[in-house]
Amino acid sequence: MGTIYLRGKTYWVDFRDQRGRRHRRSAKTDCKKRAKALLAKLEAAAFDEVHFPGRVQVRLTVDELRARWFQARGRKKSIAADFSRFDRIVRILGPNTRVATIEPRDIERMIAFIENEGLSHASINHHCKLLKAALRLAEREGCPTLKPFEGVRPLHEEERDRICTRAEYRKLIAGAGPTPLRLAIVIGYWTGMRLGEIVSMRWPEVDLERGLWRLRSIDAKTGYSRLVPFAPAALEVLREAAPEADSEEVIPHRPDSVSKMFTKLVRELGIRDLRFHDLRHTAATRMRRDGVDLITIAQITGHKELETLRRYMRIDEDDLLRAVGHEGASRE
Repeated sequence: MGTIYLRGKTYWVDFRDQRGRRHRRSAKTDCKKRAKALLAKLEAAAFDEVHFPGRVQVRLTVDELRARWFQARGRKKSIAADFSRFDRIVRILGPNTRVATIEPRDIERMIAFIENEGLSHASINHHCKLLKAALRLAEREGCPTLKPFEGVRPLHEEERDRICTRAEYRKLIAGAGPTPLRLAIVIGYWTGMRLGEIVSMRWPEVDLERGLWRLRSIDAKTGYSRLVPFAPAALEVLREAAPEADSEEVIPHRPDSVSKMFTKLVRELGIRDLRFHDLRHTAATRMRRDGVDLITIAQITGHKELETLRRYMRIDEDDLLRAVGHEGASRE
């Protein structure tokens, strides 16, 4: 039998569960009656956890599912994106909604809500994949679900072919000034590296003499290390920044911070519909137009599948005209 006691003006509860583990926590109240009610509730929950684990899982809420997901998958490279997506999922479905009661109509409502917020079909599909994976985790841990994603098809994703023109690039680096954002833009534009890879760069790993950087496997999205060559323009900016570095980090910011700074800069400059990730499309397209073979491009950009790389390359009217001998076709 547990006890309650006063610590200052606040009641605390203290009890041992069926396994002998001690639980002691603040009741966050100065009301003795409420403290006793909390103690009874905690003791009942601890009893159910030992003797009726299935009953505990049935009571699993969406908010608790979020906590379980980050506890189990906290080492994912894309965990930062999971945080913002799961926050939106919890807000839409409701933090106290029981996982076992989520129905297909709840998924449809979630999709419609996210779409009304102006997010792309690709982003909506990422939200669905995350929740679907979290529900599978819950099922493996004994929580029944209604299989709410059965019959729900992914939304059609338009292939994005936006690239950064040379004029836009010049505006970006001029607008960014001598900042880490400018350095990130230059590296992204010339190498096609992912933003998460760019911010993982450390000065000791950068060979400024040869113009190379060995990306470690733990920092690469694909899990494989690779050599990244720097174009002369990127190498020049890196050499300018290196003497001023007071830490090992080349870009002392998180990926989401750089992305937000980039979005703000684009808005201020009046550039429409340009994301940092579009610099990756730009680099791949430019290398193809310069005659670099696909295998080498994939090695530089870190694409494991050539089909994925193909989607990153823009082929416009001028490319088609040049292919049949129209040398006068313009080239951005």
